[in-house]
Amino acid sequence: MVTIQFLIFLSIVYFIGRGIKISINYFEETPLDKEYFGLKENFYYPIYALFFIGNLIVITNFFVKSTNFLIYFLIVFLLVINFTKINKIKISLNNILSYIIAPIFLSVSALGSGLHKDMLLYHLNYQNWINTEKLVIGLSNINGRYGFSSLHDYISSILWIGDNFLLLNFLNLSFYFVLFNFLTINILNKKSILFKSSLFIIIFGILDNFGLEGGRNGFLYIEGAGKQDSAFSILFYISNILLINAILNKKVNNSDFLISCLLVAFSIQLRILGIVTLIPLGYYFYLLNKTTINSYIRRITLLLPLTFVGVVWGLKNILISGCLLYPVEITCINSLNWYIADSATYEAGYTENFYGAFTFGDNLLSWFNTWSQLSNNYTVSINFLGSILLIIIFKYIVFKYKKNISLKYIFFLSVYIIFIYSLWITNAPAIRLGMGIFLLNIGLLGLGSSSFRFEFTNKLVQNKTHVLLLIFCIFTIPRFSQYEIYFANPFYDTEITINQNIELKKNDLGWGFIPIGTDECSLNKECVPYKTMANLYKTKNFNYKIFRLHNY
Repeated sequence: MVTIQFLIFLSIVYFIGRGIKISINYFEETPLDKEYFGLKENFYYPIYALFFIGNLIVITNFFVKSTNFLIYFLIVFLLVINFTKINKIKISLNNILSYIIAPIFLSVSALGSGLHKDMLLYHLNYQNWINTEKLVIGLSNINGRYGFSSLHDYISSILWIGDNFLLLNFLNLSFYFVLFNFLTINILNKKSILFKSSLFIIIFGILDNFGLEGGRNGFLYIEGAGKQDSAFSILFYISNILLINAILNKKVNNSDFLISCLLVAFSIQLRILGIVTLIPLGYYFYLLNKTTINSYIRRITLLLPLTFVGVVWGLKNILISGCLLYPVEITCINSLNWYIADSATYEAGYTENFYGAFTFGDNLLSWFNTWSQLSNNYTVSINFLGSILLIIIFKYIVFKYKKNISLKYIFFLSVYIIFIYSLWITNAPAIRLGMGIFLLNIGLLGLGSSSFRFEFTNKLVQNKTHVLLLIFCIFTIPRFSQYEIYFANPFYDTEITINQNIELKKNDLGWGFIPIGTDECSLNKECVPYKTMANLYKTKNFNYKIFRLHNY
């Protein structure tokens, strides 16, 4: 049953994306099989859909709650418009792997799974606010974590089915579908300039099942439903590897630039770390500046919709938290009467302490000894280094060495990846928050020539080997206990529910109630995880709710 449900969900997401493309074609005619970065546009359909739905909710939430007629009407319209352009279904190895085998294996991971712990801490209640209220000013004043609002929360807000949160799991899995579709396309085409890089990612995924204490090397893993870590990591990896590869091969054009802007914008909206991808994106734009003035003007014109989305997203951040990029204190506006001074600094400090972040001036070795004792950090770091070593050995045994990347670019990539790691270890060095960096690190090892050192006499065997590696990598994503549930009852109707009976007491400092014996609030909007002095007011114009200190 869960497989059928996920295939239906994935189909809806895919055809919403296709409907967006068909709608755009009414204004600017382009073929449905147009390629961006060497990938046919249907690869991007799920990304189009999720990006569009999320930002549509962000925009409309300025005026109405997310569960409004307009959202559902547009979704139905985009699905129906697909009937205006019907293509024949093409049966190919790529389509079988991407659209049948991968979703079947991925769907198994929904069995026996639950919500991520952070969902009960703040994500679900934040989505509850989106579902039931128009934008609330100063919302982060009753829960600092609301300031970290992600586009993932806005998409998730319309995926609740009563008390069942199964679709939140499907949302996460749809990003895995995007990744494995990306890898499949590249490894089935050995002329692809990302063949070797994708093969290394697959090997990295397989090695995740072996090593110290049974495995875990930093590859993606299925978290509890609703968390955006894997979604961000996948978009972060794909956007970076496409941009960097295009820069190295000097293959730049307006269309690819526009798609890369969408990918980067999406990753930033999922997590603030995505902002570092503006570095390769900026360099890509610099290379494009060698084109004519007319092309430059056209490029700027094409970016107007994304620019509007960025402005709206920034305004939303400011209204909710008082900061353009929360919790970066320098981007906060102290003159806003709903911003509580240094609240962003406090939240950033709390995150750093919780995850054992490195502070400049500390001894790096001493920090690592302390950090490695947290959770399974030591195990993952050792297995990650071991995986890199094995992949490098494999690289020089199987592939011919060709110096086709200049020292200038090697230096740029080295500085870039070190810079990203530095941001990670000094802010929130949790393994789950570094998965995108680890994927990029492995992917960069595969850039360059992909010619084999030894020519296989039977190319069919060679193709089968790559396909088997891919299938095994996908197969190992769910836990074996989940396969046991699946094969015991393939039509098991799984649900993800929560306990909403939480004992509360009045917050004697300000608005709301505080949970007793826990910091989880479940689905009670009036619940705050800790005492806050913020109180609820309303603006004079349009009756917007606002949380701020009483002395303003």
